[in-house]
Amino acid sequence: SISEQLKSYGFIGNEMFPWKGYAGVRFVEAKKEGEFDLVIVTHCNVIIVELKDWNHQPVTARGDTWFKGDKNMGRSPVSVTRSKKFMLDKKL
Repeated sequence: SISEQLKSYGFIGNEMFPWKGYAGVRFVEAKKEGEFDLVIVTHCNVIIVELKDWNHQPVTARGDTWFKGDKNMGRSPVSVTRSKKFMLDKKL
């Protein structure tokens, strides 16, 4: 079973587990709002995961704008996630 496998690797009973994951988290501030695809809280970190479905065409960047093929996909997910990080810092 998965439980037995985790025990054999030392993951169960280890104080660094369990991690917690939260999907579709939304924070609203006076001037902006931030939607988080996935936030993972570990024993020592908070990880923000930005999910994208950008298959089947090359992804390129021009400055802070990303493109999938010729389609403008908006601001860089790196920049967007960085902004969300600062928003989350204020909330925590």
